[in-house]
Amino acid sequence: MRDNIVRRSELFFRTSPPARSHPRFLNENRILPPLVCVTSVEALKALAKEGLPIELYFADEEGDPYSVELAGKLNGYVTGTDSDFVILSAEGYKGYIPLDDFLWDTSALGD
Repeated sequence: MRDNIVRRSELFFRTSPPARSHPRFLNENRILPPLVCVTSVEALKALAKEGLPIELYFADEEGDPYSVELAGKLNGYVTGTDSDFVILSAEGYKGYIPLDDFLWDTSALGD
């Protein structure tokens, strides 16, 4: 997996700015910014320590079936960028919400 991330990053930075700004290129060659995973996990851990009802689970391997099963047990949703969640099912599983459909709003954040 790490090799795939490195290859995508190399492709992105070796492609000319006009070509890599095309929506099709960006959609087919998505890359996550460095440290986004670690930062996200640490932010969720901090929110959980503040008393918010957040539970974190990690899969050692392919996590799609595990995520759907867990969402079913919790009567919840799965969010992500992997459309495989659309075809998976479990009792109580409410569905899949693509991260691309989220509207991120930081206006409520203070300085």
